[in-house]
Amino acid sequence: GLLDAQAERLHEPNIYWGIELRHYRLPPGVRFAAPPTTGEPAANFANRLTLLGASPASLQVAAGDDVKVTIYWRAQQALEDDYWLSLRLVDPTGHVVSALNDRPAGYGFPTTRWPPQTTIPGVFRLTTPPATAPGDYTLQALVFSPTRGHSLDVLDARGAPAGVSAVAAAVRVLPPAQPPTLESLGLPRLLRLPMSAAIELAATDLSDQTVRQGDTVTFAVVWRSTARSNRDETVRLRLTAGGLTLADAVVPLATTGYPTSQ
Repeated sequence: GLLDAQAERLHEPNIYWGIELRHYRLPPGVRFAAPPTTGEPAANFANRLTLLGASPASLQVAAGDDVKVTIYWRAQQALEDDYWLSLRLVDPTGHVVSALNDRPAGYGFPTTRWPPQTTIPGVFRLTTPPATAPGDYTLQALVFSPTRGHSLDVLDARGAPAGVSAVAAAVRVLPPAQPPTLESLGLPRLLRLPMSAAIELAATDLSDQTVRQGDTVTFAVVWRSTARSNRDETVRLRLTAGGLTLADAVVPLATTGYPTSQ
């Protein structure tokens, strides 16, 4: 919870049989974030849960570090379902860079125990992959029922469904203090193929696979700058079969917010 995020846990012996007693030391000047009390709620999940907001509402983090955020909720009614949260770091193209699934207020406090109309905080740490491209991302929340196998709709001001995820916070990813090694990224194919005078295709997880018509092929590619470049390079991706081009796209190497000239 909030103590785990902002205080030091002391590992002292527990002398009470059957009861877990945790000891914490608060650092000097610590301030606990107050829940949002003004403005419109960030999202209404099917008239069951309200996402009130997040603290901080915008933050910066270096690639490879954790996004630390407190999300505030309110149950609009007594809930019979044990709802879970899928918290996702999403780039400007909609690609999910990192994700975690947990109960909205932590594993030990299921939504079935939430008193209605009470503000409930949930503290989360979401790791950004070391090779995450610098740029602007969004932290998006999706609420689902594992037992029922469906997600709750996000309702707009008129009560109409408007998707299944809502933006909880804005995240700016900065370059890491030290670039990660290729081996630490965990991609199975280390290529190191020169693609231009300043760019090499370093690694990928792309492999032979079978897909159906209409499916999406998802893969990761790591590029490495070998020299300073003043050009904003792009890459052409082409899917072919029997000499025919089935799909063709020209895209930036990383994200639109982090061109190769930077």
